[in-house]
Amino acid sequence: MAIFLNSKIAQKLILKNSTITTQAYINNFQLGNIDI
Repeated sequence: MAIFLNSKIAQKLILKNSTITTQAYINNFQLGNIDI
């Protein structure tokens, strides 16, 4: 992954994936599937 970090396209993909992961985490939390 480190090789591609300087690529703007890769950064956008990473950001998009992170956003999807965060949204999934929030959705699970709202559904009570995640214990803190």
